[in-house]
Order: sequence, then structure tokens, then C-alpha cells
Amino acid sequence: MVVPMPGSEAALRRGCTCSAADNARGNGIPRDGKTAFWITKGCPLHDAPRQPPEMKGFADDFADDFGGDGGGE
Repeated sequence: MVVPMPGSEAALRRGCTCSAADNARGNGIPRDGKTAFWITKGCPLHDAPRQPPEMKGFADDFADDFGGDGGGE
């Protein structure tokens, strides 16, 4: 199963609770030449055991840099 990007319309339709605005409607945030996403803690699509480790790392690293918890809201 392909998981849509956090905050995208496709993800929101599937129950994503990550912020659409903070994630540029699924386009993400440019960071160090990569694309990062805010992941809401408890999101059924993106904060689940099946989530790719590299996606969670982006959210955690981004939160560390800016003093957040990676929650996005």
C-alpha cells in the first residue's frame, strides 16, 4: 500500500490528521536539500508502526531543530 504524503488531500481522505497547511498540502517543507513533513502524533497513516523509518526521522529531526515535538499541530 502506498501511503499518501502527510497533509495531502489523498491522505486526509484516508484519515490523516497531519496539518495540511504545515505540510504545504502534501508537498512538504524544503530542508537541507530534502523534503520534510510535520507528522501529528497519533496520525493513523503516518505515526504508525508500518511507517517508513526515513519519514519519521524527517519529522523528528525537524522538530528537534525548531523545538517542537514533530506533531504538526
